[in-house]
Parts: sequence; structure tokens; C-alpha cells
Amino acid sequence: MEPASIKSFHQLQKSFRAKFITNEVQPKQADSLWAMQIQLGETLRAYSTRYWECFNLVDDACNDSMAITACKMGLHPNSTLRSFPTRRPLNTVWALIKIVEEY
Repeated sequence: MEPASIKSFHQLQKSFRAKFITNEVQPKQADSLWAMQIQLGETLRAYSTRYWECFNLVDDACNDSMAITACKMGLHPNSTLRSFPTRRPLNTVWALIKIVEEY
């Protein structure tokens, strides 16, 4: 804001509210998980960290099955970890986190 641009307390409240609302963190949609891909040269640890940070911002409409599949699809097609959950189905995201940490 420019100096001396606020002329009244009401105007200050209105300006503050507008700035506060636009800077508020909005929950992400489950689609953002599907958009995540492991980058060329990125380690599994770095991808995992990025994925779980995004997962924690996703609204509650995302179920475990969808989150597990999205994480798996973001890996390289020839990754052994990508096929691991299909050989031994996982029921929860926490089980996937445990396997990724062990891997």
C-alpha cells in the first residue's frame, strides 16, 4: 500500500480484510496429487517429501486408495516401487509411507 492511501479506519479494515483473504492458504484439490511427477534426477526421498507436503494440503475428500495410486503413478514407469503396492495391496497412506521409508 502506498503511504497516506488510507483515509479512515473503515477503509483500513476493508483493505486489511482483502489482503488477508487473498493471502490465506486454500486447501488443494486431489487433482494436485495426480499432477505430481518425479523429476529427472530427483531422488525418491525428495519426491516423497514433495508428495507428502502436497498430500497434507489436500482437502479431506481424497481417500487413501486415490492417494496411494497417485503417488505410485508419479514414479518412473520402470520403478520397482511403482509395482510394489500392486503385488501387496496397501489399505492406508501410512502403510505406503512406511514402505517408501524402508525402500
